Amino acid sequence: MTPFSRVTARDVMRTDLVTLSPDDTIEDAVASLSDAGISGAPVMRADGRLIGALTLTDIAQPGHTDRDRIHTQPGEEVRVVTTSVEADEFEEEEELASKEDYSPEVLGETLVSEWMSNAVVAVSPDASLRTVCRSLVDGGVHRAFVTDRGKLVGVVSAMDIIRLFAERH
Repeated sequence: MTPFSRVTARDVMRTDLVTLSPDDTIEDAVASLSDAGISGAPVMRADGRLIGALTLTDIAQPGHTDRDRIHTQPGEEVRVVTTSVEADEFEEEEELASKEDYSPEVLGETLVSEWMSNAVVAVSPDASLRTVCRSLVDGGVHRAFVTDRGKLVGVVSAMDIIRLFAERH
């Protein structure tokens, strides 16, 4: 077993990537993320160049969701109560990826290019696990894209790193 100090991005990265096009609709992107059970994906140009990322956090920005809209009958009073739940009772990704939270107009007409983040964290396959972790923290993101000579070859998410630690202890 490789000691943690010698683990590289190549050792942890996933290569079965879901990618999005800047011309995909948000509806298609939400479906792709939901089907794959992931919370974000790289956005690639037709020539294979990495140009950004779209995450559930990008999608769930307050101006994008329809979840605060409450329909009532005339004269009805509505009170919204927010409750706290234990982390293991709430699947945030499932909640954020629900198409029902977005208006059909937003889902079908808005393009990935309009909501994606242009700033991404990229590391080389030989980057140490420490470098990957530092890059995630410094970038304030949950995934680093692994590139080799400008080509996307994998992704390392915070969950991949947590899984590695959990499997070894």
